[in-house]
Amino acid sequence: CEAIDHCRKSHEYETVVFDSVSEMSKIRLKDELPKHKNAMQAYGVLAIDVDNLMREMRDDPKNWVWLFHSDKEDIYNDEGEASATQFVPGFEGQKMNNEFPHLVGDVYCLVSEFDEEGVEKRMLRTRTGDTAFYAKNRRGRLDELETPHMGSIFWKLKSKNK
Repeated sequence: CEAIDHCRKSHEYETVVFDSVSEMSKIRLKDELPKHKNAMQAYGVLAIDVDNLMREMRDDPKNWVWLFHSDKEDIYNDEGEASATQFVPGFEGQKMNNEFPHLVGDVYCLVSEFDEEGVEKRMLRTRTGDTAFYAKNRRGRLDELETPHMGSIFWKLKSKNK
């Protein structure tokens, strides 16, 4: 956490990219497991620590960009049967996987889209739409697909008009 504290206190940085939160949660769990007889206790400590860290960064005035590995999550119908799979930001432990989407207002997914000629173009998906990629933009100031230029994204999010 020294690097995060340094970034938070420094006036040199307006934007901080954290690559990757998924990997950090794996390392943190690996450090925590030997301290507990029951592995579930280690997962509980991990969830609390990661939740506190994410909230500290979220509430900091800097632009924080968190990168994650994608995890598959089953979606269930009214009968309780798995009906679809969705790709979501991945953490170690079930608790943070369930809580993270409610912790922040914006979740984007880098996807490949193809134009009429079949040329691949990388885009940031900002809303799930009819895809399997979980994404959201609470402020609604972004198009469903945005060019992956974070300066442009931050400008749009801070502007008053869409």
